[in-house]
Amino acid sequence: MSLLLRCKLAKMFSGVALYVSLLWLVCFILYGIGFQISSSILSGSKAASIIMYFIPLLVLCAFFFGYSFRMWLHRLVSVLIHNKKTVVFCLLVLQIFVIVSFGSVGLGADQECIKAAAQNPREFSDYLTRCPNNLLISFIYWVVVQTISKVFGVGFAQGVLQILNAILIDLSGYFLYKGIAKVNQPAGNCFFLLYYGLFSITGYLVIVYSDIYALFFSSVCIYFIIDVCLSACNNPSCDKLTQRKSLISLVLLGLFTAFSYEMKPSSSIVSLAAIFCLLIFGINYFGFKRTLLYLLISFIGFIVGFCLVRFFINCVMQANYSPGHAYPMSHFVAMGLTDRGGFNYADRLEMTSLGSYKAMDDRAKALIVERLVSYGPGGFLAFLLRKFAYTFCDPSFSFGQFDSLVIYNGSVFGFSAEGVLDARLFSIVRNLFTPGTALNFCVYVLQSILYLIVIAGLVSFFKSMFCFSEDTTSDSKVRFVHLVLLFSFLGSILFLLLFESGRGKYLIQFLPIYFVIASFGVSRIVSGFRLMDSR
Repeated sequence: MSLLLRCKLAKMFSGVALYVSLLWLVCFILYGIGFQISSSILSGSKAASIIMYFIPLLVLCAFFFGYSFRMWLHRLVSVLIHNKKTVVFCLLVLQIFVIVSFGSVGLGADQECIKAAAQNPREFSDYLTRCPNNLLISFIYWVVVQTISKVFGVGFAQGVLQILNAILIDLSGYFLYKGIAKVNQPAGNCFFLLYYGLFSITGYLVIVYSDIYALFFSSVCIYFIIDVCLSACNNPSCDKLTQRKSLISLVLLGLFTAFSYEMKPSSSIVSLAAIFCLLIFGINYFGFKRTLLYLLISFIGFIVGFCLVRFFINCVMQANYSPGHAYPMSHFVAMGLTDRGGFNYADRLEMTSLGSYKAMDDRAKALIVERLVSYGPGGFLAFLLRKFAYTFCDPSFSFGQFDSLVIYNGSVFGFSAEGVLDARLFSIVRNLFTPGTALNFCVYVLQSILYLIVIAGLVSFFKSMFCFSEDTTSDSKVRFVHLVLLFSFLGSILFLLLFESGRGKYLIQFLPIYFVIASFGVSRIVSGFRLMDSR
């Protein structure tokens, strides 16, 4: 592909991403914040609604127009950045405290089905047959259950997996920080603050499901993509040691892409974006032979990972399931065309009653056509806008709602501790994440501020890509990483609009993409203000 055509393609798609991120910003201000205002007014809390609306906007205005505020913020950030290990340790302690405060909570339908399948995968086969995408998380749960439940019980296994959630969230941050810092250290610092500030202390610590695992696998894939790109571009004729490290990174990239695909197929979008960029832009950046070599070695790693997962599921766990009776992809597209674009119980019951894959697929395709016709062009665009707002404009990622609901039962690690957990301190921690409480309202305000910064970072990043898409920089390694992030972002948006979503929890698997892009964008904003302040 010629340089001119490559630049035009990059400019076109970065322009699309810029408009999408601007839409995200507008929707969040009008819906993400506005929805909470209307809810507060309806509940009689007019003062709370005013606070909710103005605090995030006031913070942004103070940053943009207040020199003293920026200096104070700079000193605070400097302290946090220079004490990263202490900050992460404190957050880990807080994460464990959140887990203990909630205890062995009851979970939603999918999570409880996975729990049942993990206890007896040979008999509890219907759920795994219909939803084979949850086989890997069921296997992980099964391993923990088999290891410790005979001594401590299934409730203890759930507690262990909750702690594993905390470890995976922190490891995801570590890998992403290391990857971003290789490209741009200030952007790495921005990522550290945004990621650990917004998502390290979250109610999703206590939900044992595939979202956190998909987050981790996607984060590791991004790290290895950055590592391979930088090592290759830095040394076109690199020594044997560097070549060997690149080959290992490629194999690991393929391996973790397989894990990501098996955990949640959609979370492998970042790897698909890297393949797309290699096919379209790779020859210009790496040459034909190296591009082909990268694809081949990563594919070998993928096959190894895929075979390992299948071996553990079929031969070690010996799950009793029939892949030929799984819900078709068309079913999730059909559900994504109803109400707020999320799960539809009536559709699920109808699909289950049909039995065969072909019958389900045919019926789901018929529903898709019926719903598109009933919407019409204008109605469909209005529906997509509503679905976009429901999916992208909740900084709490819909914790405590619908399928992210938790049921407190007064036990920790399977042991009754109701008297202890009813203590005021533990109750306060639970209320921080319980929708409708005053404490949760305060947390939502803080989350809104950080979420607004993330979206502003997205806008800044895509604006810079759109304005400087002619590839004037000689640093082609960074350029290629940016292209992978651009197409990962667009792929995630397209997926969420086409398939079942409608709630903030569906963003979790794509948070590594959004946080990495936002960190580069926020770093640009900060650099601009530092330059302005120095004059």
